[in-house]
Amino acid sequence: MEAGRHREAVAEFETALRAEPKHIPTRVSLAFCRLALEEPVAAGELFLAVLHEEPANEQARRGLALALAQTGRSPDALRLCATWQQEQPANAVAVETEGEVRWIGRDF
Repeated sequence: MEAGRHREAVAEFETALRAEPKHIPTRVSLAFCRLALEEPVAAGELFLAVLHEEPANEQARRGLALALAQTGRSPDALRLCATWQQEQPANAVAVETEGEVRWIGRDF
């Protein structure tokens, strides 16, 4: 999706959240749009807020790890992935996310 489409999606998600501010899937989608727009700090804050409410939310965990890596905090992102993999050793998303974090941080 090009940046213009992400900006449109952000506007739509923000409108939806004004009506239903606690809707977690919308908050996660907004955060991924922010990540795509190279706004990893804003995305990370959204993912973290979701994780405070739903600590096991897989998409928020993935997003937070990616946001941390994109802000130069790959060691923190890798610790998050390691904890996630210890909790859920058979979770392919946790392993895949670690790979993405290593790619972002050029740690391979």
